[in-house]
Order: sequence, then C-alpha cells, then structure tokens
Amino acid sequence: MADGLDYESDARKGGEAHFTGDDGTPSGSQRMRWCGRFWMAALALASASCLALLTTSLGGATLGVLVHAPVPVPVSVPVSHKGVVTGENMVCSELGRDVMRQMGGNAVDAAVAVGMCLGVLHPFFSGVGGGGFMTVRLPNGTAKVINFRERAPKSATLDMYVGDPARSQVGGLAVGVPGEVAGLWEAHKRYGTLPWSTLVEPSAKIADEFVISPQIHRLMLDAKDLVLNDPAFAAVYAPHGTLLAVGDVTSRKNYANTLRRIALEGADAIYNSDMTEHLVSFVNSKGGNMSVSDFRDYFANVEEPLVGWYHGLKVITARPPASGAVLLASLTILEAFNLALDGATPLSMHRMVEAWKFAYAYRSELGDPGADGEYIANLSRVLDRSTDKQWGAGVRQKIFDDQTFPPEYYGSKFSSREMPGTTAYSVLDESDMAVAVTLTVNLIFGARIMDPVTGIVLNNQMDDFSWPNYVNNGSQAGLPASPANYISPGKRPLSASTPTIVERDGRVAAVVAASGGSKITTGVAYVLHHMLDFYRTAEVAAIMPRIHHQLFPNVVSVEEGVSNDWVDGFRSRGHEVRIIPRDRHLSVTEPIAAHYRNYNGRYSRVVEGGRDPRAEDGGVSGY
Repeated sequence: MADGLDYESDARKGGEAHFTGDDGTPSGSQRMRWCGRFWMAALALASASCLALLTTSLGGATLGVLVHAPVPVPVSVPVSHKGVVTGENMVCSELGRDVMRQMGGNAVDAAVAVGMCLGVLHPFFSGVGGGGFMTVRLPNGTAKVINFRERAPKSATLDMYVGDPARSQVGGLAVGVPGEVAGLWEAHKRYGTLPWSTLVEPSAKIADEFVISPQIHRLMLDAKDLVLNDPAFAAVYAPHGTLLAVGDVTSRKNYANTLRRIALEGADAIYNSDMTEHLVSFVNSKGGNMSVSDFRDYFANVEEPLVGWYHGLKVITARPPASGAVLLASLTILEAFNLALDGATPLSMHRMVEAWKFAYAYRSELGDPGADGEYIANLSRVLDRSTDKQWGAGVRQKIFDDQTFPPEYYGSKFSSREMPGTTAYSVLDESDMAVAVTLTVNLIFGARIMDPVTGIVLNNQMDDFSWPNYVNNGSQAGLPASPANYISPGKRPLSASTPTIVERDGRVAAVVAASGGSKITTGVAYVLHHMLDFYRTAEVAAIMPRIHHQLFPNVVSVEEGVSNDWVDGFRSRGHEVRIIPRDRHLSVTEPIAAHYRNYNGRYSRVVEGGRDPRAEDGGVSGY
C-alpha cells in the first residue's frame, strides 16, 4: 500500500476510543478510558473526581464540569494533544487517525479517507452513489462549505411523482445525480496534502474483506427482504442464501474495483468515463430517466458558510440547502435566555423545544439558493433572520414558560419533508484545521438498488423534494408543500445536514456533525448546548439521552432515560411526549471539543472526542 500504510480491515472494532502517541503506544493522559459508571446520587461526587483526575493529567486544562445530569451516564474522556476523528465506524475513525499520524496528512485528507471507508462498511447510509456537505475551517481561520448534495436530473418535472409517490423512494426514478466523489475530490484538490490515491486505496482494501459487525447485521435485518431477494445485495450479505451472522467475513469485490478506479482516475471515473455511461444505463433500467450529461455537468459548490454568534462564540455552519440556518435561528432565539445560568432544568428544556418549533417553522421557507424562482429570491431575507438578534428577541416574547401552543402559533407557512438516513463524522488536526461532514444516500440503502457491476448503492434523494398537494408527513396536511423545495431540473433538495464548527477567541472550540435525518439539526443543537451551556465533555454530551421537536408532528420526542422531571415538565406545560425506546434513537452525533491553557502567553491544547453509543460501530480515535 502507498506510503507503507497497511490497513487492517477488521470491522469488529467498535464502541471504543483509541488514542495513541506518535510511537503508537498510549501516552499517560491518553490511557484514560472510563472514569466510572455512576448513578444520579453519586454523579456530582464522581464528576468532581473525574474532573480532578483530568485537571491533574492535563496540567490544569479544564475539560468540563458535569452538572444537572438527569440520568446515570458512563463518563469517558479520552484526550489527545494533536488530532482526533470521531465517526460512526471505528475502523474508519482509525483510518483517519492514521492518515494524520502515520502519513502526515491534514484533517481534509483524513476526511476523504473516512468518507470513502464509511461507504464501504455502511452502504445503507452513504457511499459513492450518494452526496453530502462538508464544513471546513482552515488553520488561518478561513472557512468554506463544500456542497455536494445530489441534483435532480435534467428530465425532472414538478409532477413526476404525482399519482405514485412511492417512485420517489424506490427504483431509478428516485435517484438524484450522485455528488460524493465530486465533493471529496473538490475538498482534496483545494485543501488536501497527500496523494488522492493514497487516501482512497485503503478503503478498496477494506472492501476486499471485512467483518459483519453488530450494526451492519442490524441494518441487514431491517432490510432483510431486500438483502435476500436482490442478487446484488445477497452476494454481499447473504451469499449462501441466508443472512450472514455477526463475525462472518464478507467482501464487496466490485465496489473495491470501483474504488481503485476512483483512486487512479479521480472524479472522472464517476463523471466522465465508460463507468458514467454504465451507471446511467443501470439507473434507467430500473425506471430512471437520466442522461450522461447529468453526470458530466455535475459540480460540487464551494460556498461561504453561514456564520452566527452565541455568547461570544463564532458558529460556522452550512447554508441552504443544508439546515445550518435552522441551528443559528434556534441559537439566536435562546441566547438571551442564558441557559447556562439555569442549567439543564425542565424549564431550560421547554425553552429549547419552543425555540426549535419556531426554527422549524422558519425552515419551511428554505431551499436550494442555486435554483430560480420567486421564493428563492427571498432567501437572503429569510437567512438574515437566523442571526438577527432583534428577530430573536421578538420570537422570545412569544415563548411562555408555562405553556406550549398548536403548530399554527409558530408561523409555519409551508409543510416540509421528513428526511431519514445519513452518516456523519468530525475531524480536528494539530494545525487547528477542522472538518465536519454529513454523508447520505437518504433512506436505508437509498433507492434500494445496487449496481451489480460497480457495487454502487444509488441514493433516493429525489424523495427529499416537495411537490404540490403531497407531503410525506400526514400531520402537515393543512399546509401547502413548500415551493422553495419544489422539484426542478438541476436543483438540490433541502437537507437536514448541519455540519458545524465553533470558534472561541479565534481557535476551534468544538466540531459537531450528526446523522438522523430531520432530527440532525436538533441533535447538533442539543449537544452544543450541553457542551457550551452546561459544561459537559464531548463524550457526556454525546451520551446524554436526547430530546427533539420539529413542529410537525407537534410532539416532543424523548429518548428513554431522560429525567422524569423533564418529562413531567413537558407534560405540565401541555406538550405531548413520545418516549423513544433504547433500541431506537433520535440522532447520532459526532462531537469534538478543544480546550486551551495559557502558559505565559503560549497556548497548550488538548482535544477530546465524544463517542455516541447509538452508533454500535462508532468510535473515537486520536493521537
């Protein structure tokens, strides 16, 4: 393998945090895995003990104080002085770490390698046939967003799914023009330092042979009929006629060959080669209506980020068609409440939910700014609200501490689509370059078609568009579909992706990406509030049972394990509450926190990643 990196493809590694020194051995402070497992009665004392241990180990650098924890949580603070990757598969996180540690690559190099790896092991969430968003913050403080969201083909029409909306989810007509390779290629071309082939080849090797992990097996079971009855999927996950078990070894040889072509040819392998013609033919054989020019004309947008401020912290996130504006709107509303003073109380949670309801009403006016139309012409005005402190103050006047209201109170003009799926990861390197990424094929296994020649799973991103007289959430039946997100040729559908980077005093303080479809934005917001307002470590912020509200349906979703005080507080204020069982969750978050100590004008930094246990294969890896 290039540069001598012989990467072991063992997908059984998961649920861990690996931090190693330059020689590959754990350093003193990096050996910490678990401070302990505490029940509520002992949490305050245990938190103080953990903090004391961390403060001693890190020369006094404070990582966070655990306060107001509503449930028993395991406390783990693996730390590093150089770089860290946190993502939904430990094999891929370790690959990203090794790109930085062993090969001398930067955070973007690591992000390319991790993204390619996730597409191998988690094709139910992402891959070459999908797309995504990347927020990049360079060492000099410059930030950009790379938008490689899928595009509607040139043949797309507003009424293409009228009468048969299922075609937006399954088959060739559901497929948007893929953007992942174009996006990762663009990021590498602008900001990468290592050879492209060096970053892609390890994932090809992983595709040659990997192990069925618990998470892979669970998703296989969720799609059992597809996996058993489609020959392309069965060849990978049921080669002998029955589903493979956890620990079995399998391969994606065709996908490995595709990755090796991408390693050699770059983005042209997908967008301007004989493979392009083959993919178009395959999609059309499954009911699609694509052309070779759809692929050849695809491009990844390099955009200015949306920037807001929260208690003096600079929040950098992705503009539409991503949902960073929704995050900023909620932060703008909540800032004057000063959640840090009250702590994570039932009242704070109520205020958070009310802010989210207003922010999701605002979301219904968002769409692809690259498209034409009356509603897109108003996008700048709509976006300005998300960081307008006066607008936030006006909304706060509508939030009452003792009650909630029906959906119409929050001012939603249009309905919006529910958006499932996705995978996410975050990277921070020793130069203070930060990357937050969300990748997706939309629903589990996308359009439920895998090309047997290339091994590519195609997305069903067309389902994220709106069209007249139809929404995929019956609770919004009284509202018209959002014209800002109507289908049109070349347009990119609205996404819940919210890859976000936070700066404090010109240095990276936090990096957060999340998966979970329409629950992504509240997942990012919730974790940021726990890190920034409630002074929790990235690990504890990721573990904490989550809450969510997206206005429609008008229900607070809370994960099992949330404090009974919170649940009672919601109900006493008129909220309907839905408990999400432990085996089903809301979002999966990938947070990183950076902490600095000033030694006579010289700053020393430690970083810590938070492993979200909702992703069974997930892990943090640093050095």
